Amino acid sequence: MTATLDEPILEGGIRRVNFFNGRLLTARDLSRVQLAAAAGDQRLGVVIGDGVSHGLEVSAPDPGAASPWVRVQGGLAVNRAGETLCLDAAIDVALAVPPEPGTATADCCFAPCAPAPGGTYVAGAGVFLLMICSAEASEGRAMTSGLDETAGRCNTDATVNGVRFRLVQVDPYLAADDFHDGARARDDHEIRNRVAFKCFGATPLAAYDAQPLATDAKTYGLLDAMRFTGVLSDCDVPLAVLYRTLAGGLRFVDNWAARRSISQPSPFGLRGPHLSDRRAAEAEAMMLQFEVQAERLRSEQGAAAPAVQVERWFSHLPPVALLRTGGAQGLDWKIFLGAHAPVRAVPLSAGLARAVVQRSLEAAAVPVVARTNTADKPIRYRVYEVDGATDFVLIARSSYAETIAKDVYYDNANCALDGADNVQDAIDQLCERVNGCCTVVLTPHDADWQAKVDAVPVGGDAEICFQVGDYPLLRPLEIKGLGHVKLNGAGFGTRLMIADAEVALLVRDCQSVIVRDLSFTGGAAGWAKDVTEGLGGALTVVNCAEVTVETVEATCADALRRAAACVVVRNTAEAPAKVVSITGVRGRIGHAQTGVLVVNAVHAVIERNTLALAPGADISKFANEPEHLIRFRRQLVSVYAQKQGNGKAPPTADREHADAVDFSFGDASVQVRTHPDLAQILGRILEDLDVQVSFPDQLGKALKDFAAEVARGRGEHPGLSNAGLKRAVKTAFERMERRAAPAAQQGIVVGGAAAPDVRIRDNAVSGVEQGIHIGLSDGPSARRGRAAAGTVQIGGNVIELMISSLTTGERHAIFVGGAESLVIEANRGQVARNGPIDRVTAEPIRLWGEFGRRLLVTGNHFEGFRRAIYLRPFLYTQDDDERPWVVQHNWVAGARSALEIYPNNLAITVFEPNFT
Repeated sequence: MTATLDEPILEGGIRRVNFFNGRLLTARDLSRVQLAAAAGDQRLGVVIGDGVSHGLEVSAPDPGAASPWVRVQGGLAVNRAGETLCLDAAIDVALAVPPEPGTATADCCFAPCAPAPGGTYVAGAGVFLLMICSAEASEGRAMTSGLDETAGRCNTDATVNGVRFRLVQVDPYLAADDFHDGARARDDHEIRNRVAFKCFGATPLAAYDAQPLATDAKTYGLLDAMRFTGVLSDCDVPLAVLYRTLAGGLRFVDNWAARRSISQPSPFGLRGPHLSDRRAAEAEAMMLQFEVQAERLRSEQGAAAPAVQVERWFSHLPPVALLRTGGAQGLDWKIFLGAHAPVRAVPLSAGLARAVVQRSLEAAAVPVVARTNTADKPIRYRVYEVDGATDFVLIARSSYAETIAKDVYYDNANCALDGADNVQDAIDQLCERVNGCCTVVLTPHDADWQAKVDAVPVGGDAEICFQVGDYPLLRPLEIKGLGHVKLNGAGFGTRLMIADAEVALLVRDCQSVIVRDLSFTGGAAGWAKDVTEGLGGALTVVNCAEVTVETVEATCADALRRAAACVVVRNTAEAPAKVVSITGVRGRIGHAQTGVLVVNAVHAVIERNTLALAPGADISKFANEPEHLIRFRRQLVSVYAQKQGNGKAPPTADREHADAVDFSFGDASVQVRTHPDLAQILGRILEDLDVQVSFPDQLGKALKDFAAEVARGRGEHPGLSNAGLKRAVKTAFERMERRAAPAAQQGIVVGGAAAPDVRIRDNAVSGVEQGIHIGLSDGPSARRGRAAAGTVQIGGNVIELMISSLTTGERHAIFVGGAESLVIEANRGQVARNGPIDRVTAEPIRLWGEFGRRLLVTGNHFEGFRRAIYLRPFLYTQDDDERPWVVQHNWVAGARSALEIYPNNLAITVFEPNFT
């Protein structure tokens, strides 16, 4: 067709009947008037756009019903044909019964939307789309004049424009992995989220946003695909997505996966996704769909809600949403968002919440990335804590670089920064001022802390500064092979934490190391394989020539055996550290673990540290562990030494096991220590168990087997038949359990092959079984195979031991296993008054080894110890009969004697006065 200027074009025009006097008026003329008015209304409806105006919410009051049905609330919608679809009141729609065939329509009347093909519900499982569409029916009969013989065939009184519901299956438009993840059937919430975001067209829109000139996005998403195939017509308005299983009925009804607010048709063609308002309606639906589903998931999870992770249940996140976090069953946004979580939440004025929502709705959906997936970089979210809100946070997709700092003007009048006229230049100059002399600055929100540290060249000197905040580590942060290194933090507010390892920070093979003002937490206690040999500390320094640790907080985890420490400084015997200085450490020691460990140091200074059992130390988690129960076995019955043929025990038994007694059964005798409740009935127990023994080793084994069986049975022994004996054994075990309490094993330990100079002063150690322990192993410096330290000074320390029924090994406030020159002065020690056992066989001081000319133990005060200070030197080869040693002015309150010497004929220069 060709037209000229000013030429009327009548094709597609609305034809109105021209009435004039004398014109014969017919029913056809009046129908044409109705047609013209309806056509005008339709065109106006098309201009307004399609979608739901209000109401029409779909719910499933009885989802498990055998014949599924839903309830649709009253409301108003507009379809793409421009028709208004009005449901005056709520109605229950039976899904299993199709519409009755042959519904009458007036063939002489206007019908813009013919009945759509298909749409009949097929009973079974699957995903379905519920739609509302226009319907038309005849109503009543009108009287006719009788002048026209054909009038009786079309004498309908009225034609009613109404609505009807259709249900179509969506499964053909979905992929197999929408229902299955490998061999696992997906959960309802996974299916719901995946179907919803296929309806939104999240994946094709992401491709369009990345390549708008190369991607055809005139149509996108599952609903457009259904329109393209004709399953969804212009007369339909989608209301909800339904999912049904044969066993579970209606699993969910998702309104916002399908329903949209009214949006105008786009005149922009291929650029519609950027310029039309359809995406605004979809973003609104994404937000509401997610909030409804997240709330249902939270409610279903109950007490487990704080542990819910988005990667488990969702394939996409909306650009913005409210997340309920309040109460015991609220979601934990850090755990929930996982890899998408920011480091910290941002406070937001309540008056700005709407602005954040409106701005964020312009962004696209976010595909969920698992926290273990390192291939795809996750899109971070901002988390806002709105002023006055206690039960929710606002999460919004981060929109980095929407306006870059370089493009924002900066008024330089106040700070007078050098040449800065924009925000980016001002920030750069301020950062230089903050960094000062730091070589590397680490912040909690850095993507890769290890990479920033590794940027320091091998052998280079560096000052590495940690800004305040939390540094949750997946593996130990390692600093190695540098020159002189200084590590600074912002005090105990700078926290390096690791959940699955004992070492948070490892420094190795550096010339010198200074660590200050940092906090370290090890989350597990075990042998630190592939990290360090031996015990690993939350802070571990290995093979560094000079080490200084100051004002550090360190925490290690609980374990059944000694496996970790708070701070460890370890060198080889061939290359010991020249100087190790550990000062001002606040150590929180896990059950059975060590506070400070120094191995192979020429000069070791450990002073003014506070080392205590960690407040959260817990032994209940080990209640059924064999290694835990074996300690109870030793408390029930310990076989210390089997009698020799001459009836005498080995020479150390009298001292080491002072509480041991001779026990004979049958023809065998051993020395045992047993629970007081069992001491008088041990023989009767063996008789009841019908034990047959002839030799000491058989008797010792029988006693150990009995105690082990009782420990495994938590007081019950299946072989005992006597009721009284069974009650006695059960009572003894229950008393031990009540007296069991967590305790650190060691406070301060200095070891290795050599320790020429050791100074341990003014420390506070509590909640431990061994306070200060200096013991060397055989090494090149040992004389005649016995290792001894050089100069050792231990003074001004306060030590509180925690002894419980779990304590089975050595227990002492101070131990020194040999020294050339030893001074132990002005220390205070006691057994914890609130401990499970008040008076125990712990030693205040044990000196056992090879000692030089100088040994001074004076002015020490101990309470609650049943044993005396114990001095047992290896004999000298020199001819001196009297050792020039002084042990005096010590107070061991409550002990039978203040000093015990082995052998008892050993002569020392001064051994009194001491007090008890």
